[in-house]
Amino acid sequence: MDSLEILVEKSEIPFGIIKFLLCLFSLLPLSLFYKIVPVGRSRELYSIISGTYLTFIGYGFAGLENLIISPLVTYLLLLILPRSSCALWISGFCFAHLIVCHVVNASGASWSEGNIDFTGSQMVLVLKCVAVAFNYQDGTISKSEMTSHQTATHLTSLPSLPAFLAYMTDPTTVLIGPFLEYKHYNNFIHNKGVYDPLAKSLRPASSWLPSFLTTFFFTLLYLALHTYLMRAFPYSLITTPEWLQAPMWRKLALAFIVVIGQRFKYYFSWNLTYAGLKLSGQAWAGPQEGWVRGLNVRPMKVELATSSADYPIHWNICTGNWLRHYVYTRQQGPKQSPGFRALIVTQTVSGVWHGLYPGYWLFFLSSALMLQGSRWMYKMTAGAPVTVQPVLTFIHGVLSAIQLNYLALSFLLLDFGSTVQTWRELYFIGHA
Repeated sequence: MDSLEILVEKSEIPFGIIKFLLCLFSLLPLSLFYKIVPVGRSRELYSIISGTYLTFIGYGFAGLENLIISPLVTYLLLLILPRSSCALWISGFCFAHLIVCHVVNASGASWSEGNIDFTGSQMVLVLKCVAVAFNYQDGTISKSEMTSHQTATHLTSLPSLPAFLAYMTDPTTVLIGPFLEYKHYNNFIHNKGVYDPLAKSLRPASSWLPSFLTTFFFTLLYLALHTYLMRAFPYSLITTPEWLQAPMWRKLALAFIVVIGQRFKYYFSWNLTYAGLKLSGQAWAGPQEGWVRGLNVRPMKVELATSSADYPIHWNICTGNWLRHYVYTRQQGPKQSPGFRALIVTQTVSGVWHGLYPGYWLFFLSSALMLQGSRWMYKMTAGAPVTVQPVLTFIHGVLSAIQLNYLALSFLLLDFGSTVQTWRELYFIGHA
């Protein structure tokens, strides 16, 4: 019996999760190694080799074989399609391929059972491929018509194939993200912009080490909290007869603990990759912003939010930025404000990206209504007397927490019938 099998036996954690955890922690030394690899083509080759090897260890040859399809086809389409319309075609292909992968691998159910497959990494690759396609297409419009984001991210020419593949396979982000813009990554590879060691005014005034150690400490804390809560309050708890027979207040409390315990899994994962970005140096965004690039979640802001509108700002931040810049703001003209239709389209795209399980669709479509209701509550609070506003803000925060944790049950259960039955047991309190 090898050491990995002993670890599986003693921890009672599935083999797939143990192996994936080891891969996740491996991204830390791989990220640190960027510091000694020469800039330019050497870093690109290092990214391709190390990222490919990491995905091979995590998913095997079959997973690697599936993952390479979307980047290679995307690059081929960038070469042959008209530049002014390539983004829509590439988006269609990438999402179609992702849907097939979700269906074939039954990824939602697989993840719920504690298994790991390549579709999580495939989701990150879709964001990168679509972003590059839009960046390349944006290079065809005049700068006077560009948004500030398009001005910062548009590409004047197609990246070379090694540069493109290096971006796709970056070992720090290839497994679970987060999404970073191509231009930012390319500047890091070539020591340009805020990464230029000669631009003293743009470089960090102090060492990256304290910032990394702080992030890594919380990473381990979130892992410990998730492990404890997962064992004490597994998500299967909310389908047991004991839960069904409990009084309403106890059902609600237990459901919320289950959901919060599952959220710690994401806090751990995203903080680990954020720590890796600090190790490599990619997290540096300039003297004004600091070490914020790749920051994907602010746990305290999520748990203590005063409005539902705060959740997209502080949860899965990088994916939220992708949805805003590549879906939400592109539903109307450059000088028009996105409306409820744009919100519905964005939430639908987000649902498709996660998978086709009814639980995802129930969450994202219901959360669109939650966000719209939060806007109404915010306007009502802003128009209330100053002495009443703190009370209304507190009520708004409590209602937002109830709605979030209630709706998030669908993300765990996935099945339509189970989700609706569970919501019914809670008297559809989050939809009231």
